[in-house]
Amino acid sequence: MECCPVCRNDSYLAPEMKLLVPLCFHRLCTVCIDRLFKKGPAKCPEIECVEILRKTDFFEPFFGDLHLEKEVRMRRRVGVHKKTRESFNSEEEYADYLEELENRYEKIMAVRGFAEQERMIEQVLRQTREEHGEKEKSVSRGPVTESTQPKVCFVGVPEKGEHAVESVLSLERLSTRCISAVCEKAFYDAFNESLFV
Repeated sequence: MECCPVCRNDSYLAPEMKLLVPLCFHRLCTVCIDRLFKKGPAKCPEIECVEILRKTDFFEPFFGDLHLEKEVRMRRRVGVHKKTRESFNSEEEYADYLEELENRYEKIMAVRGFAEQERMIEQVLRQTREEHGEKEKSVSRGPVTESTQPKVCFVGVPEKGEHAVESVLSLERLSTRCISAVCEKAFYDAFNESLFV
């Protein structure tokens, strides 16, 4: 049975009650959210929490366990720049990288307080962006030349020669036939529907 920590209303007495959580993961019912945040941003009603929240910061948790919800959201944010197996030369290097990631996740989850966790997440994201930036700089492409520029290729049309014009005309005729066949089918279906109405 779920209970709102502010108004002490529970789901047994009010089955339509929804408990939502903000980014600091303290549960509140929709009635309390409407009442507390009617005039705009306000402090989280939880005693230890010092976060200033808005009504739009609240969401319905996907998981019942808020600790799991918090960890999944953090992993999703931090895992944006996660490297793939192809980025490493050996399995050992990849395993070491995954171990390092898990250690980062554990450090972030061990920190109490939303602001401190956000600071650590931003620090990890900044580090990974810098690592990816250094990687991209080391693989500089240089000036674009004719040999490095991608070629545009039209399917069914030769690049050079007399047959190019014939191929284009035959493709045009084929597309016209396809369009007319689709139009005929649509007209036929509409006509049949009008007969049986």
